[in-house]
Amino acid sequence: MAEAASTSPRALLDLPLTCPTCRALLHGGGTNQRRCSNCDRQWDLVGSKWWFGGEDVVVTGDATDSLKSRLKVHDKLYGVLIDIFSPVFPHFISERRHLRKQMTPSMLAIDVGSGNTRLMEGVVNVDLMPYPNVDVVTSADGLPFADDSVDLVFSIAVLEHVTDPHAAIAELVRVLKPGGQAYVFVPFIQGFHAAPYDFQRFTKPGLELALSDLTIQRTESFGPTSGLVWVLGEWLSIPFSLGIAPLQRWLALIFMTLLSPLKFLDVLFRRMPGGENISTGFLVVATKGPATLTAQPEAV
Repeated sequence: MAEAASTSPRALLDLPLTCPTCRALLHGGGTNQRRCSNCDRQWDLVGSKWWFGGEDVVVTGDATDSLKSRLKVHDKLYGVLIDIFSPVFPHFISERRHLRKQMTPSMLAIDVGSGNTRLMEGVVNVDLMPYPNVDVVTSADGLPFADDSVDLVFSIAVLEHVTDPHAAIAELVRVLKPGGQAYVFVPFIQGFHAAPYDFQRFTKPGLELALSDLTIQRTESFGPTSGLVWVLGEWLSIPFSLGIAPLQRWLALIFMTLLSPLKFLDVLFRRMPGGENISTGFLVVATKGPATLTAQPEAV
């Protein structure tokens, strides 16, 4: 299966990069090297990636996480498998369809914590792990982009995996242009899933409070059935694994896959009263000041 379109080398050379230490603009435009004139540090474009820290290799957790990491190399296939067999209903598909129509070549869009999946052509992938489709290797709380330089920021199922989500949100706000838009999804009712780390969950008001420096346009629930499928799959794996920890992780994956068709009930349930109280997670769409993008999801 074909891989997702990558960000062009020319586009990577034109990124508005800054020193993650002192925030000074980096110099050396048009070359594969950037230098900070203030603190004299240097960074290189190596293997079609800007390296600003992060991991040298992809780090995995348990055996099931290792399987996921191997599948992520085939990003198109992995995306299809997640949409079909994951316990979470794929509500973001409609968002992405609308954004494709509104994005222009002059816009800078970044996906912070992208993994190996490219949401759309032209989006710059930013991740702590050096997956093949990652363009900038760095941490979410130290983005090497200039203030007010990014038109569109994605943070999809990332904040639960960082040690300081509020620092990561502050970076998201800092790099976003006035009028730019942020798409932030976080889980609520989901089991522990280290990839390789997992630290926290957000309620709907908790996420909206964390993003209070932005103007929130809307908050979408991803549905109570998705949360049920995730937790029930984990619950069933406990007695059937007979106390064998590695077997429990594999059985949880198997049970969640078998139960995954139930998630499509969230087409009905995610907007019903009480659905938000046990939603699997929330997507916030917010702007920095007045909105320039006005993507709305299709009815699902």
